[in-house]
Amino acid sequence: MKSRISGRDLIKIIVALVGIAVISFAVTIAVKVSNRNSQFKAAGSAFATVLKIDSMAFNDGYFSWTSLQENVASGDLVTAREQLLDISFLYPFILEVSLENKAPPGGEPLIESDGERLFMRFSIKDDYGNKPLPDWRGVVEIDSQALLDALRSENRLHVDARNGKELAYSLKADFADPLLTWSDHLIVLLATLAIGFPLSVGISRKSRF
Repeated sequence: MKSRISGRDLIKIIVALVGIAVISFAVTIAVKVSNRNSQFKAAGSAFATVLKIDSMAFNDGYFSWTSLQENVASGDLVTAREQLLDISFLYPFILEVSLENKAPPGGEPLIESDGERLFMRFSIKDDYGNKPLPDWRGVVEIDSQALLDALRSENRLHVDARNGKELAYSLKADFADPLLTWSDHLIVLLATLAIGFPLSVGISRKSRF
């Protein structure tokens, strides 16, 4: 009967432990990636839906307003801007509301992003949503990060124009935290020990008989 584990059996144990660790890591990563992909897709859908609803509310409530249209057309931009101040007070995710002497979007409000900043652009119409001014448009800049935080994704998302992927309307985002946390590494270690210990005992027994 051998009293010690042979070098060959020791190599077998080490290889087995490494294999178990690699498999455990691979499974953990696959599960985390799948979970994050589902979260990202759900967050993007919710984000786009909120923006669409808000843009229609702004369009109907503020930019289809005869009084605003008349003030802009007559050049009374001070009064026109005062009329739009309510949006910032009523909606917490607005950075700025402005009027631009540029061609308006045709049809529905335009939502677009440069990858980091997010804008809604509106034509300025009468109370019935008709007769848009040809050379003026309203612009609402949204605080995209604040809106993302309000969605309360399980894993926090942050706007990342450089390394992120498209979330909605060309806005790019990524997860703020690393894929694997210390608890994931601990789980892999425990799984490796739980599976590897009885395996090493079995190899050790065979080496003694």
